[in-house]
Amino acid sequence: MALTKVSRGLLSTGIVDNSNATAITLNADESATFSGSVGISTSNPQKTLDVQGEIAISNSANSYWNLNRDDSTGALTISDTGTQRFAITPAGSVGIGVVPETWQSTIDALQVGLGGSFAGNTVNPSRAYLSANYYINSSNQESYIATDEASQYFQNAGTHTFKVAPSGTADSAISWITAATIDNSGNVGIGTSSITNPYSQTPFTDLNINGTWGGVISFKLGGVTKGWVGQRSSGNEDMVIGATAGQELLLYANNAERMRISGYQVRIGGDVTSYTPSLFETSGLSGVDRHNRSMSSGTNSRITGSSQASIMAEGVVAVDTVSAGTILTIPHTSQSNLWRPFMVELMFVTGEYNRATGVLGGYAKCGYSALTNLTGFYQFEVGGNVASVSASGNNLLVSFNTGYTSGLSNYEGVCMYYKVMGITPQYFEAWNATLN
Repeated sequence: MALTKVSRGLLSTGIVDNSNATAITLNADESATFSGSVGISTSNPQKTLDVQGEIAISNSANSYWNLNRDDSTGALTISDTGTQRFAITPAGSVGIGVVPETWQSTIDALQVGLGGSFAGNTVNPSRAYLSANYYINSSNQESYIATDEASQYFQNAGTHTFKVAPSGTADSAISWITAATIDNSGNVGIGTSSITNPYSQTPFTDLNINGTWGGVISFKLGGVTKGWVGQRSSGNEDMVIGATAGQELLLYANNAERMRISGYQVRIGGDVTSYTPSLFETSGLSGVDRHNRSMSSGTNSRITGSSQASIMAEGVVAVDTVSAGTILTIPHTSQSNLWRPFMVELMFVTGEYNRATGVLGGYAKCGYSALTNLTGFYQFEVGGNVASVSASGNNLLVSFNTGYTSGLSNYEGVCMYYKVMGITPQYFEAWNATLN
């Protein structure tokens, strides 16, 4: 029967006991007990309590929390005074501050704000997505949430992939650009997801860089670029190691400096840290020791049965313009104890040939021993514009019988290439030579 009245007030006919049983029991403490299912705004409750409409929780009329079901999406929403704060879709995705997109069925996602999301796979436990402006729609298409750029950090089977995408239209397909990859072996790829080892050897940790116009690693100090390593440009396979103006380029091996490049000057081996430019330069031509190489004692650098190492030094220095009668003086470091034998080969070339005589340069070959002076000197051969080579004290003297055309500009003067074989070739001080 329908209940129309109770002792403590009127009861609306909206609550009906259709079985003629007691529907509501009022207790002495003024609480009420309902038997059966109760419907609010419905006469056919589906559950113990069935509410059709929003539920509001409030201590005042001005602000309240409300719980509602959005019939257009099926989402359960929680709002604060009309502003949605939380939503759960029928598929299990959760939105904070937004109703989440309809994600693919094997993805559970948490969307935060307009585009942030964290998602996991219900089938593959090794996959996770941390994304901006991204979702996977019900057709398994990776899509934009809104019209804007997109980015993602994706984990799959132990591999970490960082992706970016240019601006696209809401709900359209995303074409990713792989920004960086760290595979499950610890190898790193920048601009590529395919990390290869050019040496085909293991174990190695590799860093691959790929770019449309070549990949570059730059090094900065205080925000200012000091140097870089990379590929020069698209279609050009040249590799570049560079330093900006005022910076020197150093190469270390075995925790010691082995090579230094400063401006146009290169020094290999020896005391590279205290190296200074050549002292013999008269017309803007820097005298530069271009190369100095030593070979340690070993089976490939010894004469059979000898315990002495065979050592060679070679280099190039600028001599500038010479004329008939000019003498080039090359000093040697004074040494003690043992006489050191030297075999020396010298070649001279000018940046512009002598138009009057056609002389391009000259050469000299000689041998001697050095201690505090040069002894046992022998001239093997001279030619071109070199008249003779001799020894005086601790100096090697090169005399020229023909000069070069006068009026040569910078870098058209004479360069000397030298090759020295001996135990202590560094005592041949080509960079300290003088002209007179």
